[in-house]
Amino acid sequence: MTDKYVYRISGTDYSGLANCKGAGFIDATYVSKGGAPGGVAFVNACKAVGMSPIANCGNDGVRCPAGADPATFYKNLADMGYQAAGGESCTVEDVTICQQHLTFINYGGEGLAPNQDSYGNLGFPPSSAKGTISYIESYNAPDIFVRDDLFNAMKSARDKGRCPEVGIMIGGWMPVRSDIYIEVAKAYIKAGYKFAGFDLWWGIGTSMWGTVQKWLPAIKEMQAVFPPIDVQLKDRLHK
Repeated sequence: MTDKYVYRISGTDYSGLANCKGAGFIDATYVSKGGAPGGVAFVNACKAVGMSPIANCGNDGVRCPAGADPATFYKNLADMGYQAAGGESCTVEDVTICQQHLTFINYGGEGLAPNQDSYGNLGFPPSSAKGTISYIESYNAPDIFVRDDLFNAMKSARDKGRCPEVGIMIGGWMPVRSDIYIEVAKAYIKAGYKFAGFDLWWGIGTSMWGTVQKWLPAIKEMQAVFPPIDVQLKDRLHK
């Protein structure tokens, strides 16, 4: 059986979710900064087209959640039907508590020295309970591709974090190309690791379908090598 891979789209305007699903994307992430994500309306929109709803609420130095009790915050997201939550700018407490209610998604980035490694630099706990998945920022400052930092952080997410999914986060504003991401994914597999897929990420105020449209030529090239999976996160991780 041929392995298949995750394609996730992130943004805030989700009016084109059906088009994203038609382009091979299985997960959708609503991006906020420390606060409430898209609510039940976003969850229902994802359910209507068969995509996994995810909340990216930690971003650009603002933790997830900001000014709220983490246990209450993450439980509420789980009760709404979100399948994962997290982002960057999160703390060990956030990861630990989130995993008790739903899968934590680690975006490991913000130019963390010496690389994008949340486990080596921030001391994140290993994946447990509902688990942690890691999709690592492939850029820095803000449009420099950081191949080695990306690769090393991906290894750390698996070796130290024991994450069941480890993949590549692609900035939607970066030059549209597929070769550099395909190369890292192939190198990761060659090193003996299981590669999960790609997260095409753009932030607050961006259109999910608009980003996919921009990247569609490169996405098709990636999918020719790494065909898309059509299984939601909850079923991939918690069968």
